[in-house]
Amino acid sequence: MNGRTFLTLGALIIVLTVVLSGVGLAQRYLNVTDGDDSYTGVNETNSPAGTGPKRTLEGAFTAFASATSVFMKAGI
Repeated sequence: MNGRTFLTLGALIIVLTVVLSGVGLAQRYLNVTDGDDSYTGVNETNSPAGTGPKRTLEGAFTAFASATSVFMKAGI
């Protein structure tokens, strides 16, 4: 393996590491006041419709994969 091939391979490994490091680290939302467990939890507000926050912890735990960051808004 010559120096140029080694350098290219090293750069490719670095790029793949950076890209793959973000995989599986989704962010989802939970809001007791404005949420609904039928929503996906993808957005902090329900826009577009159906993508708003989950309402309950149970709804969040059953819908979200492991390694998901859940942002909970203060409520009741």
